[in-house]
Amino acid sequence: MKFLMQGIEIDTTKVKYKPVLEDVLLMVTKTYYPDIKLSKVEYDFDEKKNSVILTFYRETKYHLLGDIKDVDAKLITGLPEDVFYPTPGKNYFFLLGYADGYYIEQKDIKDEFISCQAIEDVKDVCFSTSDSYLKIMIYGK
Repeated sequence: MKFLMQGIEIDTTKVKYKPVLEDVLLMVTKTYYPDIKLSKVEYDFDEKKNSVILTFYRETKYHLLGDIKDVDAKLITGLPEDVFYPTPGKNYFFLLGYADGYYIEQKDIKDEFISCQAIEDVKDVCFSTSDSYLKIMIYGK
């Protein structure tokens, strides 16, 4: 299975040393998204299930669990900020403003990931969020 995360192509058949990938994802994500206050990244590949769980440990206050906060949506999709906010003449996501942030439906982010970040043999993607982590679960064919 192959997919993109933070512009890095991850091929599950070629990842031999998890800590290096985790460190690279941590460094790149901290550089692109300093507001997320990322502390750790974990990569877990289950060969039998052909699935990957990427866990990003961070401090991002959530008020609407179930939807994806805009900062996490940027991390998942790799899209630039202007895609998430209304700009005349451009396509953008529907955002729901609530408390201290903006939220996007998980389905919209899932569709975007599958169409743009999935390279080979990706069947499905799911997300789990809390105030302390973002989990991206990617399932292969």
